Amino acid sequence: MFRRAFLFASFIPFLLLFFVRFGWAKGPSDAVSWSALEGETLQILKRYSSDPALAPAASLEQRIGFYLDAGLWSSAEQLLSGAPQREARPLIMKLYARQGRFGLVYAAYKKDPSPFLNDPALLVIAGEGALQQKAYVDVLTLLEPIPASSRYAPHRFYLSALALFALGDKAGFQAVMERWVRWGEAHPESPWSARAHLLNGYHQLAQKSYDLSFASLGQLFSENAYADLAMLGIGWAYFEMGSPENLLSILEGVEEGGTESRHSDQIFEILSRYQLHQGDLPGAIETGERAKAGLRRRIAQLENKADRIRRDEILPSPVFPPGSLLKAALLRLKQQIEREQQVGERQEVTPLLQRINLSLRQTALFLLQEEARAARKQEEKLTAELARRCMALQSAANAESQNPDPLYLQARAAALQGKKQEAEAALKQLLDAAPTGPTAEEATYRLGEFSFERGKYAEAIAYYRPLVDRPGSSLHLRSLYKTAWSHYRLGHPKEVIPLALQLWLPSQSPVELGETPCRSATTPEERQEYLRLLALALRSDGGAARLIHWLRGNASSNAFSLVSDMAIYQKTEGEKKEALQLIQAWVSAYPLYAETPLLHRTLIDLYNEPSLASSPEALQARISFIENYRPDAAWAKENSPERIEAVKPLLKEQIRFLMTHFHGEAKKAQRAALYQKVLPWYDLYLQLFPAEKETGEIDFLYAELLGEMKEERRAAARYRASAYVDPPHPLAAEAAYREVLILERLFHSTDPDLWEGYARFIQGFPSDSRISQIYLKQAERAFQERDYDKSRQFAEAVAMEEGAHDCAKETQRDCIVWIAAQKLIVQGYLNAKEYPKAIKQIKELLYRSTEKELPLPEKETTALQNLLVLSYYQQGESLKQQGRLLEAAGSFSDSYRENNQNELSPLALFEAASLWKAGGEQAKAEKAFAAFTADYPKSALYHPALLQLASLYEETERPEEAAEIYEAAGRQRNDPAFSLQALDQALALYERMEAWEKVALVASEWVERSQGNKERQIDGMVRGAEAKLNLGDEKAAEKMLGDAIRLSAQRTPPKKSARPGQDAPSFYLAKAHLLLADIEIKRYEEINLVAPLEKNLHRKKVLFDRLLHDYGEASGYPSPVLALAATHRLGEVFEEFSRALLQSERPRKLSQEERQAYDRLLTEQALPYLQKAEEAYRQNIDWAKKAGIESEWVEKSRERFQQIHQQIESSRSGAQEALFR
Repeated sequence: MFRRAFLFASFIPFLLLFFVRFGWAKGPSDAVSWSALEGETLQILKRYSSDPALAPAASLEQRIGFYLDAGLWSSAEQLLSGAPQREARPLIMKLYARQGRFGLVYAAYKKDPSPFLNDPALLVIAGEGALQQKAYVDVLTLLEPIPASSRYAPHRFYLSALALFALGDKAGFQAVMERWVRWGEAHPESPWSARAHLLNGYHQLAQKSYDLSFASLGQLFSENAYADLAMLGIGWAYFEMGSPENLLSILEGVEEGGTESRHSDQIFEILSRYQLHQGDLPGAIETGERAKAGLRRRIAQLENKADRIRRDEILPSPVFPPGSLLKAALLRLKQQIEREQQVGERQEVTPLLQRINLSLRQTALFLLQEEARAARKQEEKLTAELARRCMALQSAANAESQNPDPLYLQARAAALQGKKQEAEAALKQLLDAAPTGPTAEEATYRLGEFSFERGKYAEAIAYYRPLVDRPGSSLHLRSLYKTAWSHYRLGHPKEVIPLALQLWLPSQSPVELGETPCRSATTPEERQEYLRLLALALRSDGGAARLIHWLRGNASSNAFSLVSDMAIYQKTEGEKKEALQLIQAWVSAYPLYAETPLLHRTLIDLYNEPSLASSPEALQARISFIENYRPDAAWAKENSPERIEAVKPLLKEQIRFLMTHFHGEAKKAQRAALYQKVLPWYDLYLQLFPAEKETGEIDFLYAELLGEMKEERRAAARYRASAYVDPPHPLAAEAAYREVLILERLFHSTDPDLWEGYARFIQGFPSDSRISQIYLKQAERAFQERDYDKSRQFAEAVAMEEGAHDCAKETQRDCIVWIAAQKLIVQGYLNAKEYPKAIKQIKELLYRSTEKELPLPEKETTALQNLLVLSYYQQGESLKQQGRLLEAAGSFSDSYRENNQNELSPLALFEAASLWKAGGEQAKAEKAFAAFTADYPKSALYHPALLQLASLYEETERPEEAAEIYEAAGRQRNDPAFSLQALDQALALYERMEAWEKVALVASEWVERSQGNKERQIDGMVRGAEAKLNLGDEKAAEKMLGDAIRLSAQRTPPKKSARPGQDAPSFYLAKAHLLLADIEIKRYEEINLVAPLEKNLHRKKVLFDRLLHDYGEASGYPSPVLALAATHRLGEVFEEFSRALLQSERPRKLSQEERQAYDRLLTEQALPYLQKAEEAYRQNIDWAKKAGIESEWVEKSRERFQQIHQQIESSRSGAQEALFR
């Protein structure tokens, strides 16, 4: 019977996970490293930004607020690490909230709740952290003080509802929901209102109050963010009410409307499973096909979006901080720079913005590719499921039309009873009696299986061969696969490879196979297994690159598909080197194939890690991509214009990467050779993409590069092209202005080229704010040439452009330009010896300033006054004696600068008896074989059955049962390697579930099985000891840890094949030292140096030395988890010994002087230990800072270091009593 409750139970966790995503936004976990870009951004902001938060006098709170808003999170954390704790603590909480590190906020609350009590924002953040750590009672405690009138009331309702739901408090949950819904009715515009209706609708649905559920969910169809989930809930209600056809009607209506639900494929799949449980196989297949069509549409949408981002047609999305915040901060700085006309700053900001945009684009593309990859995997699984349904439908039809042979029934019954010999005999008789009967193929296959299980691979091959030769047989692929494995077991890799290629590239004859889903579907697991088998064989044949040799003679399209999937498989399996060699071999063998650029692009993706992206190999891969597929290359001549056009975005991507990379390297090194290395890539880009949207910006960057190289004539030409020839872009006016600046340096004031540059700017950008500057420059040049009438005309144009009414304090730039023009007019009069006009002009300006009609800056007023005095004084002398009109007038020129998988599903093991049940349940048998993996290839008896059940458990996600099956399989002793691997899987699952009793039991079994292998024994003993500790049995744990350490000290004869470093201590041995020391440190701390003093000192010293040894062993292992804890503990050991010495019992009847001398002696003895503790804490802090790690041990070390450091410093300054605190 179809279990409706099971389906609804699966919706609730999904809904809760959906809600959690609506907290504070988080970015992807490291698709892009922003640290270097953040550092450059901070330097530019410090250098050029006028924000008060960056001023030296700014408070710590102001500066941190600026850093958080600008995405400078690492810098904020570094700044706070050195600030006083009292001042830094609330700011650190804000930083953690921005970063989504709510668990750290909750930990701070647990440590000291007082700073949180009057801060609702901090309470909400700490509540989010408590919810993440499943501390549901603490969630309710934290949120209780927040009043219903607070702006954080909806946060309280939301988190409280989730906590009460998790606690199973139905009454409390309902009460909170009622209050939340009432709040939502009072605040209908708030997004929290919609969330309340959604959660309430699902709650009413769980209570089977369908009318109330429909009332809440029905209000959300206008809310784009929640309409999908509302539809899901309403659809479920229809299932509950026995009307699934209503959901189908809703989905069809949505499809016809052209807006598809994000979850429509999931809803269709649920509906198909409902039909399946109702026995409607045809209906289930049809509905499943609709779900598959929905997945394909989603994949197409994701690919289209990625392609548009790659082409710069749309902005990258989604974007996450800190990258998005860095970009916003630089854009604000750029606006400031444009207002202030600072050219140099803008020259630094622009390329940095380009690099951040590139990183943001890479992040968005990575996320879209991951989402598309997940959808394709889901589509493949759905395809396989549809095939199994179709085959089940065919099998049912065949069963109705045939009467099974008695010998077949006899063999089947014997197999079910485990009588293999009797079953085998019956199958042979059946073949002898009816070699072409309806069950002959299955009998032949089963006989081959019996031979395979006994290890008689040659005999198995003989049985499988007839089925291998029949592509139309339903057992053809299985027989082909088992034949390939048989050859592999016989050590014949060259026989395996052709068979494996047949598995991957089967005959596609429509006469033999047809085109039904049953015949065409191959599950993802089967395809992975075929790839694994092929990879094993190729490894024995010289490596993955040999695949190209074996594919000769196959269609290029089929060969390309196999090579692509093999490269992805090797990348997933961590065999990156093999994948690189394979792709390089393909590119060499098929350089002109249409799809080769896509595979070459995959090769580049293999280098897309921060540490490899700029390696010589990665750069060469990009360079060869450009050389191979540029429009004038041989590949382009052999392929269609459509294909060439499709490769252009990839080509553009590589060229832009190389331009950005080499330009950045050149700017860092400031070497001419590196600048020369960049030029060809800019030239190539502009040659290939002369009229694209971003061409103007590339031309602009090219001109900047030429300017950095002092190639000013070429830079001016590129700026001119960017401004006037390339398609319009945001930097066009800036490019035109920079051309003018260069022309002024290159040409004399009378040169026509300079004046043409001025005219181009005025004509091309008439509304630009720098028009006045251009007029002023023209006026200055005319003035220099003593053409005072022309100079005065341009200066008057400046005055008209700026307008005297704009010359005020809030528009200082406009005022300066206007004054400069006025002063130029005055100087023109003076140099023309028109002194009356000059004096009249100066007096008028000073009068207007005095009367507040035109409030001039004091500096300019003074300059005008000086000019007036000079005019009167030099009126006769300058004209009579020297005639140097320019010097007489003085110089007033102003310069101004303008200034971002793969996770293997856990495999489960199941009972071996299902292998022989396959004959009666063919669909289940095929389903089991679909999940075939390669973990235990040597288990001939249990291998097929474990895989069958593993598939079932993987689909149903039942880790407890999986662990039990692994445990049962691990107890089988027919294959030691297999059993140990199974025990390890069981142990890992039990540890993940924190089933410590099971961990202890399985670890004991592990140790027993690992006799003779010291390292494995130690691993099992330590894992068992840790389980005992979690179970509270400290005594047993201590014994096991001691046994493990003693076992590690035993000498074992060296192996001939041992490699350097193989005898290094294991993780678990280091952990054994840490755990054992953590037990013993309690005894160590309990020993006080009192009478009998010598005995207690000896006991303490023995434990002291033992703890130093154990913690030293643990701290030396290269694992942050162990090293940080052990190093901190070392500090505690030294600190405790120092404390014990200082607080040791004093001899009786000491005089005051003797007591002081005795105390000084103790201080001298205790201080080195305290210094050792300080050194250990500092080492922990420095190491963690260098590694970018933050943990409770680092925080503890930081606290202890500060306190001890103060004590030591005080003792050095003579305050001996500081050590006695």
